[in-house]
Amino acid sequence: MPDIAKSDISPNLDRDKMFNELWWLNYCFCEGVGIGAVGNPFCGGEAVNICLHSRCEMTDVGDPFCSNIRVCLCITDQCALPPSEGSPICVCFNKKLAGGDGWSGKQLFDWSTNFGDTFWLYYIFCMGLGFSAPQANGRPLFAVETKELCIKGGTKLTMPMEGGKLCSMVSTRLCFWEQCALPPAEGAPMFVCFNLLNPKGSSAKPLAYGMTVHRGLLSCLASSRKKFEEDLAALLPSRDADGQEEIDQMEPLQNKDDVQEEEAEMPQAEELEEAEIGEVAQAEVEDEQERLPEDESGDEQIVDAQSDKAEMPQAEELEAEIGEAAQMTDDKSGDKAEAQAGRFEFTGEFSVHDNG
Repeated sequence: MPDIAKSDISPNLDRDKMFNELWWLNYCFCEGVGIGAVGNPFCGGEAVNICLHSRCEMTDVGDPFCSNIRVCLCITDQCALPPSEGSPICVCFNKKLAGGDGWSGKQLFDWSTNFGDTFWLYYIFCMGLGFSAPQANGRPLFAVETKELCIKGGTKLTMPMEGGKLCSMVSTRLCFWEQCALPPAEGAPMFVCFNLLNPKGSSAKPLAYGMTVHRGLLSCLASSRKKFEEDLAALLPSRDADGQEEIDQMEPLQNKDDVQEEEAEMPQAEELEEAEIGEVAQAEVEDEQERLPEDESGDEQIVDAQSDKAEMPQAEELEAEIGEAAQMTDDKSGDKAEAQAGRFEFTGEFSVHDNG
């Protein structure tokens, strides 16, 4: 019987790796359960119990959806849905009545068989049962392998105590990872509770074992950090063997004298700038004062009063001139009225003479 130290179902089903890296919920003498990552794989395991060697793993749902092949002493049966390629539709007492010539290359653990290696009592569409001599064509005394959707498992008979172990097992179901061996495996933690007294994996973390770069939040963050560090290293100047930055990839530094001259010129530039700002501000204030109406209080009122007094004689003269112009207008109007009256009298006289 083989000692199951490492299964080919998954690289994480490794007994020694579990001893060193798994967070053990409990371990007692020869068997224990730990808490690890979920999904790598979701379920799977391989075990030997005295004379039975079993294994279970996850696989694709289709191709086929369901299948079974079993050998028990002299009886062999097989089933597959959809039917295996080449399967006959109907066989009775090893006489093919319809369908193909039969499938080939069916695998049952390390034994491979063809349809013609068995005397088929019947075979209908996708399943059948037949007979053969025990261990004929290298078949095992007992072996079975079954697949139902995404779960594939099998068991076969083996020699007891092969490898010096009565039982040996590594397996996982979701976050639970198990190991067992009797006698105890070399390097086993012996007695552990909540990962206390673990001589090898004292720094292990729950849900960490079995996590890969493609699964889990912690691994995703780790890969993101690695990519960020690579991008940052590409942006920074490279360094030579002595840790010095390469000068040709950097801009040349300014001359020290030029830097000092610039520092000396900075106060002058600042003073000029402040003076210009002051002049602009003063001009803006003057413009604003010109736009605002003059204040009528104080000295401005006195100036206005004096200007009013100076303008009064001029106003009186203008009034006198306006009066004279009005008098002249009245005189002219009187003269015109008298002239019109005299014309009317002349017209009347003329009219009287015409009538006479």
